[in-house]
Formats: sequence, structure tokens, C-alpha cells
Amino acid sequence: MLEILGVIGLCKMIGGMLQRKGRRSGWFKFFVVIAWFGGEFAGAIVAGIAAAVMHAGEEPPMLPIYLTALVCACLGVGVVFLIASLLPDLRPLQTAMHPGGAPFIGVPEPHDGDNPYRAPSFPDGR
Repeated sequence: MLEILGVIGLCKMIGGMLQRKGRRSGWFKFFVVIAWFGGEFAGAIVAGIAAAVMHAGEEPPMLPIYLTALVCACLGVGVVFLIASLLPDLRPLQTAMHPGGAPFIGVPEPHDGDNPYRAPSFPDGR
């Protein structure tokens, strides 16, 4: 249960970091979850095989297996955070594209006030 709360906290952390860089964070939150549980699973498998070989014929100790799984999960999430931290900040680019400070939400409305090919406007504003 505590791991799930930790993963939720990590997702919020990476979301805030990417939001400060002007980026969307949905895929990176997904990668945090996958990296955590995938790293934990892979670490547990590798540590379980190593413990079974080292303690042949005996029950392998679970604490080292679990700690190895947690270390591998942290390494996996660390890689995701490293990739996210190396992404460039998009805010200067967005402010250069929209100097008025308006957020970019797709294709901007065209301004054709001096377009000679536009339809004539009607006197009543239609």
C-alpha cells in the first residue's frame, strides 16, 4: 500500500517538473508507473534466482530479494526522471510564438485584416 502512495507521489513530482517546463506529463506519469513495477519485478526475479543459487536446498531469504527489487524500481524511476530533466524548457519557445502571453491551444485564429481576397463585410456586421 505504501508503494502505491509512493508511486502516486512520484507521478505528481514528475508532473510538476514537466509542467514547469511547459510540457505535458501524461506519458511520463505512465512511464513512472511502468518503470517502478517493471523494475521491481525484474529485480525480484534476478535476486530470487541469485538467492536460490546461493542457498541451494534452503529457503532463500526474502528481505534481500525485496530490497533488491526496491533498488531496481528506484533505478528505473530514476532513469525516467533523468530523461525528463534533460528535456528542454518549452516556455521560451511558447512566449516567442505568442508574445501577448496567451497560451498556445492549437492553431491560432488567422488575422486577415489586410487580405485583399477576403469576402466583403456587410454594413450590419455580418
